[in-house]
Amino acid sequence: MLFAAFGLMAVAVMISSWRRQPRPWRVTDVPIAFWCWRDQTPAPEDVRTAVEKTRARTIFLHAGQIEFRDGKLTRIRAVSGPLPKETDLHLVYNATRSLLGQLEVVDENSLAAAISAAFEEDSARASAENARVAGLQIDIDVPTRLLGRYEKTLKALRTRLKPGVQLSITGLPTWMQSKELKPALTQVDFWIPQFYGAEIPRRRPDHSAWRYGQKMNMIQ
Repeated sequence: MLFAAFGLMAVAVMISSWRRQPRPWRVTDVPIAFWCWRDQTPAPEDVRTAVEKTRARTIFLHAGQIEFRDGKLTRIRAVSGPLPKETDLHLVYNATRSLLGQLEVVDENSLAAAISAAFEEDSARASAENARVAGLQIDIDVPTRLLGRYEKTLKALRTRLKPGVQLSITGLPTWMQSKELKPALTQVDFWIPQFYGAEIPRRRPDHSAWRYGQKMNMIQ
């Protein structure tokens, strides 16, 4: 039941300062987060079980998709059900196929405004339910050639967020070779590179924006 409700993500937090040398962590030191990718929020008993068994601190909760249709950006497929209260929440928004296909022409400020509007609506709902929203995460598979445009969206979105709200993104492996990656990452508090398959990088990218709270979907 536990794993039906959550996608478990062991989070390896990178060094807090770029200039420090990395050090091995004890297993008990690695913070645990869960990523819930459903239209329905997890049952409260599942959340309690996860917290008790793993001492999980964070849930990345898929809160909806951003759609682009008839020239308009809207949020669709908002998550339903009571929001988890036992951990900090990072509300996650991804893009529909229609939006992904139009990223080259969609106005960066308009996209930031649409994401911000959805986040504000969900944050107000969370406040009414006594749930703790700690951050906003964008899970958009932006093509590498459009990272410069993505950086503009992130910068515009950052100005719309209240102080203390963490902004994060997921990232594609192909971004690692782009000179536009560093400027994009300077707009966020952390990012989660997505590595699939049997191969993992032998070293981390030489980007100072890894300096704080970076997360990965596998243990370093």
